[in-house]
Amino acid sequence: MPTETSPLEKKISISLEGDLKKRLGIAANKPLPTMYKTMVDDTAKEADVAATQRYVKQQALSLGKEFYRDVSVQTAMDSRLASALQGVQLVSQSADLQKMIEENAKMLFAKKKALEDAGFTADQAFQLILAEVSAKKAR
Repeated sequence: MPTETSPLEKKISISLEGDLKKRLGIAANKPLPTMYKTMVDDTAKEADVAATQRYVKQQALSLGKEFYRDVSVQTAMDSRLASALQGVQLVSQSADLQKMIEENAKMLFAKKKALEDAGFTADQAFQLILAEVSAKKAR
């Protein structure tokens, strides 16, 4: 009982047969000798089965990962938000935070004053500093 040839197997077989004919110097319109034709067909079937098995295995592994993944996006988000809140609380309790904020404010004020001394208006200096802060935030 002959088995059905898959589209992938046919494609592999045609490609192998054409390449082998070129290498052996056989005209494209001439058939391959039976020994080579059998070899090409067997190899095409093996390659088809191997490629299909690899695909099915990858899909099965992907489905398995999905099965065990936390399906609740809300639970995942709540967990991450709780961790972020805890981090912010730790930072805000640091004695150095207030000092850092004050030093940053002094630097911004000095930069604004330097821009105004260079000839920019107060509004232009503010806009330049705002653009700089926004650019740093975007990084």
